[in-house]
Parts: sequence; C-alpha cells; structure tokens
Amino acid sequence: MEENALMFDLRRTAARRVCATAVAWHASGGTPRTIAYDELVSLAETAARGLHALGVRPGDRVADFCDEGPSVVLAILAIGCAGAVLVPLDPAAPPLRLRRLILDSQPAIALCSAGSAMVRLAGGGGASGASTHSCDAPACTSRAFFSEEERPASDCAGCELGVKTVTLELLLELGRSFQRTQREAAASGSTATEQGPAGESLRRAGSLPLSHLVYTSGSSGTPKGVACPAAALHSYCLAKVAAQRIDASSRVLLASAHTWDPCVGDVWSTLSAGGTLCLVSR
Repeated sequence: MEENALMFDLRRTAARRVCATAVAWHASGGTPRTIAYDELVSLAETAARGLHALGVRPGDRVADFCDEGPSVVLAILAIGCAGAVLVPLDPAAPPLRLRRLILDSQPAIALCSAGSAMVRLAGGGGASGASTHSCDAPACTSRAFFSEEERPASDCAGCELGVKTVTLELLLELGRSFQRTQREAAASGSTATEQGPAGESLRRAGSLPLSHLVYTSGSSGTPKGVACPAAALHSYCLAKVAAQRIDASSRVLLASAHTWDPCVGDVWSTLSAGGTLCLVSR
C-alpha cells in the first residue's frame, strides 16, 4: 500500500526547505520556539514507526487527543505518515461522549499528551468491555518540541478508553527503538525490510482510502462520523494553497481546534507549500 500524497508533498517540500521554519510557537514562560522542516519530518517519521511498532497498519484508525501546542501538528503528521486514519477527539469533552465516539470509531490506539485525556477519563465507568491501560511516559528526548518546563511527569494515570493508550512522548521513544532494530537487522545481513508506515516501500505518491474521521456535535441526536477521503483532502489542500496564495513566505495561524476540519487542512496545506505554521496557546 502506498502512503498518502500529502506526506509525499511534505517530504518534497522539506527536501527544498531543510532549515526553514516549519512551526513557530511560544513555550511556557513566553520563550519563542521554532522547528525546521527537516526535524519536523524526522519526528513525524519516528512517531509513525512507533505506531507501526504498536501494531498500527495503514487504514487503521487512531484516536488523537493531542489538542495543545506543537503536539497537535506532530500527531496529525505522524498518523498521516503511518497511513492511518486520524480520529481527532477533544479531551475536554464529557466522558460519556468520548466513550461513545471511541466505541463507534473503534480506533486501534489512542494517542495523547501525558496527563490530558488519560486523567480526565481515569476511574469513571468505562465503556462496555473496556480494559484499563496505564503507561509510563518517559521524558521526551526531543528538545525541539518539549522544553524542560513543558515535559510531562514521569508517568500518567490509567484510563478506561477501551483501547491501548500511548503518549506522544513514549511513541517517539518506541519509534527510535524500532528504527535501531531495523538498522541492526540490516547490518547483520538480514533480508527483512521495514514494511511499516515509514518504510521505503511506502515512499511513493498515492492515495489511501481515508484521511480522517470527524464527528458532529450530536446536538440533534447521536454524534455522526464524517469520513474524509485522503484524495479529497489532498485536492482541498492544493486548491487552498492556490486560492489563498500560500507559499514559503506565508505565516499561517493555526486557530481552529484540532477536532475541526480546518485544522487538518491548515496543517497539511501550509506545510506542503513550505510556509510556517504559527501556534498560540488556548
């Protein structure tokens, strides 16, 4: 299976704008921070390998609770790089709504920043058949995304999501470990090749069936999932770049919540065009 065309476009742009700023934000305390295109793509690929190491395959759904700061961008890119289907969920939503959406979407894994959705759902009457999963989240070694004051505590609370839950920080660690294993296998003369989401066999332009699955508010009844094909998102981003004249000189404010379609479109269109995503704290 081939990776989505947007990731192909992003890699092509990153190759041209290696040291250019991809994402800009202010860390805790107001310190300005940036990350370049080459490091952003590297982190996305590492996180995608982490998803692969946990058994996520192209077409699987991944619940995304990363709703603040640069983690928003990295989670979207990592899931796309893995060829998985993004299911953005609001960790501040009522627990009952979250459990219903999880039961409906049936994600293979839930991805969140340490202490966010996990703490909110801890200990409160999980979905039928759900099992409690707790994880230990080591401090992230990527200083590009997490400053000392932003790094999470050493472990996070258990939750009853009904799916395996992993922090973005731990996912990066798993991805690095997975990559080391692949390199060691290659060095030993093993014929095994990486067939996962970030494998060379997947680095061709193509189209996966779905990009993301977003849910309606449910104000008129049960929340409904709206599936967006990957090809449709790609076409939308190309049209958005042309209509809004987004290019390498553009600085785009990521103002929409990660659970809204505009957020996904802004991330992919801005980065594929070589612009800079500007983040603000909520």
